Amino acid sequence: MGLKRYMIISHVTKNASAFLSLSIAILSCGRLHEGDRSGFLYYEGNTVILSRGSGASAALLWGLVDKIDGGATYAPLTIDYPFEGSIFPPEIMAPEFLWHDTAAGVEMWMAAVRFKAGSARIYSLLDGNPPVAVPLDSECIRDNNRYEEPAYWKSARAWMPESVLWDIIKKKSRGQTAMIDLYGIAGHSRGSCRPVSHGRVCLRTSKDSVGAPIFYRDVPLMPARNPNGVIQPLSQDAVPLIVWRLRDIAKPAAAVVMKRMSTCINCHSFSADGRTLGMDMDGPNGDKGSYALVPIGRRMVIERSNVFSWNTFDREKPTFGLFSSVSPDGRYIVSAVDEEVHVVNYTDFRFLQTFYPTGGRIAWYDRLTKKINVLPGADRKEYVQCNPVWSHDGQWVAFLRAKSRPAFNGSVRAIYANDSLETQIRYDLYRVPFNGGRGGTPQPVQGACATGKSVSFPKYSPDGKWIVFVQANNGLLMRPDSRLYIIPAGGGEARELACNLPLMNSWHSWSPNGRWLVFSSKAFTPYTQMLLTHIDEDGNASPAILVPHSTAANRAVNLPEFVNVTPDGIVAVEAPATAYKVYLDKAKKRLEAGSIDSAYAEISKAIELRPDFAENYATLSLILAQKGDLAAAKEASLEALKHDPSNDVIQVAAGMLLYAGKKNEAAIRHFETALKLNPNRAITYYYYGLALEATRRPGEALGNYNTAVALDPQFSDAYNNRGTLLYALKKTDEAIEDYSRAIATVPKTEYCRNRGIARTGKNQFTAALADFAQAIRLNPDDGATYFARGNTHLRMGNTAAALADFKTALNCKQICLQALAPFCDIHSSTGMHRRLIEELDVLIARQPDNAVVVNRRAVAFMRTGDVVKALRDFDIVLAKAPSEPSVYFNRALCYEKFGDIQSAVKNYRLALRYASPSAQQREIAHKRIRDLQR
Repeated sequence: MGLKRYMIISHVTKNASAFLSLSIAILSCGRLHEGDRSGFLYYEGNTVILSRGSGASAALLWGLVDKIDGGATYAPLTIDYPFEGSIFPPEIMAPEFLWHDTAAGVEMWMAAVRFKAGSARIYSLLDGNPPVAVPLDSECIRDNNRYEEPAYWKSARAWMPESVLWDIIKKKSRGQTAMIDLYGIAGHSRGSCRPVSHGRVCLRTSKDSVGAPIFYRDVPLMPARNPNGVIQPLSQDAVPLIVWRLRDIAKPAAAVVMKRMSTCINCHSFSADGRTLGMDMDGPNGDKGSYALVPIGRRMVIERSNVFSWNTFDREKPTFGLFSSVSPDGRYIVSAVDEEVHVVNYTDFRFLQTFYPTGGRIAWYDRLTKKINVLPGADRKEYVQCNPVWSHDGQWVAFLRAKSRPAFNGSVRAIYANDSLETQIRYDLYRVPFNGGRGGTPQPVQGACATGKSVSFPKYSPDGKWIVFVQANNGLLMRPDSRLYIIPAGGGEARELACNLPLMNSWHSWSPNGRWLVFSSKAFTPYTQMLLTHIDEDGNASPAILVPHSTAANRAVNLPEFVNVTPDGIVAVEAPATAYKVYLDKAKKRLEAGSIDSAYAEISKAIELRPDFAENYATLSLILAQKGDLAAAKEASLEALKHDPSNDVIQVAAGMLLYAGKKNEAAIRHFETALKLNPNRAITYYYYGLALEATRRPGEALGNYNTAVALDPQFSDAYNNRGTLLYALKKTDEAIEDYSRAIATVPKTEYCRNRGIARTGKNQFTAALADFAQAIRLNPDDGATYFARGNTHLRMGNTAAALADFKTALNCKQICLQALAPFCDIHSSTGMHRRLIEELDVLIARQPDNAVVVNRRAVAFMRTGDVVKALRDFDIVLAKAPSEPSVYFNRALCYEKFGDIQSAVKNYRLALRYASPSAQQREIAHKRIRDLQR
């Protein structure tokens, strides 16, 4: 008889003869085939309410139930997830149960579910397949962030209850305990199934729903180095990979509501009434202090009119506007301003940045008056005050406070998160009455002050009863050791929440009903995941439960926050205010790729959309400089400064342009202004050092290179330039060390070549040749490397190898004309003038306008006695370089050999006109003139 995959049997007694007859008629002999291992039986007492699965699976379950022995000793079976005592929201999707079984010979598993009250029982047969693999995002894969499946997942077994079964479990466990026993089953292939291993987990379903969706940023973890070797948490071209999602936990995945933004959008904040969204936006107003405020709706559009800047607080000092927070009624926003920030980026994607303020004050913005003011009581200069949040009723502002200090201690920088080299700062939690913006006396919050740890991210519960905060050893934001604590809102004993996991617990938010807390953790994977915990009336938290499938396996959940809207209350968020940034970024990329005309076309579109944005003009100035129009580039640079003179990046761009135009003193003034505006940007010190070096101030240049690498220990170009300066100062060993640091950071042809030159200076020829070989592997068309290696071969006495390298240097794509002199000298010293002329003919055929090569051929003709051809070549050279004395001198020698004394004297006199007073040829020319005129 054919068996149906699903069958429903209602209200049939297990021992009734009718049921036994039915089972004999429709069930197989209990032999289970592959593909049949699913299904469950649901009982109330001895009555089967629902049965799912094949006849074979039902029959096998029936037999296994009677074989369970409560007094037997079974091998341990460890249920890894869910955690013991977990509490689930009533609307959440089914979790994936994970376990490890120690018993040998297990072929399948059985789940037995009972409830603390009542007689309901559920039995389910399980395949125990590996956990479901979460897809990767192929756009986010890089060499330094390879996703590896967690070890426990590789060896774990998994079961996800089907929706019908999970609904039964949730319904029966609401407010009471569900005991879920898993049994490992052996002997099926031999026809003698029996339980051999056992594990149990107890869980409950809360009567409290979550009641709101979760808004969060879904980010790739892709640290990268820019062309200067500076580490960025995310490169500019990867910013559009960030998306924002709204998660309804009743659904299997989260909808994307905002994507492909052209500018970095950071922290967000919602008003408690669910009517206002605030977002940090780097770009619409042309600065890092931009902040958007927009009414919440299903479809939101962020226009320029929705954006203000925290930088209007103090135009003389740029600010970020860190960790802004919207008041419960949406009228006010509080933020940290006037900040000093300790920030270090790392290439380790797991914890790719250390970031926290060491100075700052709290300011507030009024949406009605559009004014920014400091908040008295949270504005003292001797303290850093940051991370402000509102109390549930908007009467208080809680904030972090510590003694202010320099962002960095000395020149050495941390190389990983929680490195002891980080600037040490431990925040206490204070609060101050808002009082209509008049503030008051700051009050320490007992339980979150003087803990010996650093407190951060306080969040008031919606009923105002509790504050949950993060505690870590140092700083705030992405701390590996961060853990969640709870205290009464007025202060009291701090208790660690039971939901904490082993690695990073942070970015938490209360549900509008105050019964659930969402937070992020890296406990299971380096890619941050989102979890929930239930908070009861007494402030007790349940073990964490995962909100699965919130993003790809190689992307991270960032800043999850409950929003007081319906699950579909936000469908889309658009930001035309940032549209110009698309063209600006394209222009920068085209400029970097050398597509100057295309870059110009893109920046013109950006300027059309934002004719008031300084960075558009700063980029235009660089493009015009590459086009060779330095006058127009200067005008564009001045236009950028007119729009934003307090922007240190714009000041640096202006300085770079002037440096490129060899106006070093003017460039230096811009770099000095940039450093006054922002003394913590490594690239400013780097370019300042270049300009100082160009004005022959090596000591000052060296000091700036030192500061650049201290601020950014991975700044490879700074190491390279410092190495070159040290080499010029005859500090060769130190130079080699710097080149080695640069190569270890980003191996580039120039770095390897420079180290090879320095090692040649130390007679370390074998090591030098290895460096040149590496440089050539990195760029086989770099003529400068062949020239440098040729010089090393000369030092070693290997003339043939040197000649071969000089020839390659002159014939490769990136020609190095410096190789021309030794190439010609070797030929001349060995009498190979004819051979040299043939080689120079080839070069001139490729570069007919290269006067330097033509001049060398003229000299070679002169040495072979072919005076006519020599004079012809000298004439070509003088047409391009009429002020070159050596050409007149050599042409005079030719005329002497030709017997034209008058022309010889004329050319000697021309050589004297253009020669420098100290030139040796000057004395010879005077003597020849006297001799010829006798």
